[in-house]
Amino acid sequence: MAWHIFKKDLILLWPVALLCAFAQFALDGLMFASDHDPGAPYLLLTARLFVIAVFLVIGLAITLVVHQDAIPGTRQDWLIRPIRRRDLLLAKLLFVLVVVQLPMFLADLVEAVAQGLAPADAAGAALARNIHVLITLTLPILGIAALTRNAAQSIGVGIAYFIGVAGSTFLLSTMARLGGQEQATNPLVWTGVAWIEQAAAGLLLAAGAVTVLLLLYLRRRLVLAWSLFPLFAAASVLAVLLPWSWIFAVQEAVAAPPSQTPAVELAVDPQAPRYAPAPGESSDDYALGAGQVQLRGRSAGDIEVENKVRRAQGDADVYLPLRFQGLGGGAMPWADRALVTLRDGQDRILFQARGDDLKMDRAAPETRGYEVVRVPALVYETLKDRPLSLRIDYSMTVLQPQPATSAAALGADEALPGLGRCATRRDSDGDEVELRCLSAGRAPSCISAALQDPATGRRNPTTLICAPDYAPFGSRVFPDALDRFEVEAPFRDRLGVAAYLVGAAALDRARLILVRYEPSQHLTRAVAATGVRLSDWTAAAAR
Repeated sequence: MAWHIFKKDLILLWPVALLCAFAQFALDGLMFASDHDPGAPYLLLTARLFVIAVFLVIGLAITLVVHQDAIPGTRQDWLIRPIRRRDLLLAKLLFVLVVVQLPMFLADLVEAVAQGLAPADAAGAALARNIHVLITLTLPILGIAALTRNAAQSIGVGIAYFIGVAGSTFLLSTMARLGGQEQATNPLVWTGVAWIEQAAAGLLLAAGAVTVLLLLYLRRRLVLAWSLFPLFAAASVLAVLLPWSWIFAVQEAVAAPPSQTPAVELAVDPQAPRYAPAPGESSDDYALGAGQVQLRGRSAGDIEVENKVRRAQGDADVYLPLRFQGLGGGAMPWADRALVTLRDGQDRILFQARGDDLKMDRAAPETRGYEVVRVPALVYETLKDRPLSLRIDYSMTVLQPQPATSAAALGADEALPGLGRCATRRDSDGDEVELRCLSAGRAPSCISAALQDPATGRRNPTTLICAPDYAPFGSRVFPDALDRFEVEAPFRDRLGVAAYLVGAAALDRARLILVRYEPSQHLTRAVAATGVRLSDWTAAAAR
């Protein structure tokens, strides 16, 4: 019987089915065209806007097929026919899989293969995205449609949920800012562990949808379903309030390091010299690339404005020295979260703030680092010469370098291990080599790039870009199944201040040396010291 109901729905809704397939293939086609013409930003903008159209078409298809045989009410003809509720549910699920999920899978597969990715990798990426969309989007829409009598009611419930999410986010953000927190809503924003909160929210909403579908189709318990679904929806929104310690504990458990991995230890190093910035360097130069500025939930522009305000107010930058043991092998520590606390002799908290950046000492990059703390001018003047007790609570990830790979500086178009399909070209400003990659898996958490002249062995300074994501699976929902990232390596200073060993004349033979950094272990550590004076740890004169 389920098959007959499916065929009936397909005959009645075949225009919607064609529209759904066309929309999904069109979106992937726009992304394909955008990747092959990066100089035409309107293509990418059009694709991003077209995502809204695809979302609406998917919602329309699911809602219409459910309302062909609506559950609420007593006037539906399927109630007086010998149709089992189980068959009705299976027919609706089959329609959704064939009309919504299958075209999505095929469009992603065709695009990934056309982009030059291996068919097995393309199929894996398409399937991963398909399952993700099914859980986080399709099932919730299916549950909302089953709760309602018609499309107008479904739209009303969807708008109410959207308003609830937006209102809750605004309220949480306002409360956080009034409380002096740096994050807009919670400490997970723009961190590598954000996937845990996102997965929890998606699973809660999907669980609510499955509960509703079972109650409605198998028992027709409409009142109970209407009572439970808002609870699941609210829980999914409030998942952002999960404590940081819980979230990071889950991350440690999910990605437990092999038993032979050496333990990393750190402590305050009072014998270390003051941090000595390089010429032209300031505390505003983040040690591990531009992605670091997003750790506090801000954009790069917001950080620049904030830095100007702090400089105008006379805030002090304090570089607290740390000694590391057990890194080795070129590994880098990434501070997912650092909470700095200063107390007086009576154990009273005088100052507490998030660490701003972790800078490793260029002379000893595996054994010594400095935690940068921005201290307000008034606080610094009050405390700078007082002996204080210091404690830093770290949630930290060790990023391990992977074997280096290389590509021609100009004109490369090839598959690179661990990176995907990559191409290189000179950027529009003519001062950097730009590497663009398409990956069927996750983009690397960190990647470094440097131009090298194989004829002379000379190499330019390394560019390091980090945007941590520790998810064990791909988390992309729209626009397609591919992950995109880019990195740039400079070879010319347009201002004429810096001189590069590998310049424009050597680009035809130069190679772009690339090193991925992947998380090897996650750890929590607390370091403490007494008798710390802030005035002892401001920056030394630039070298």
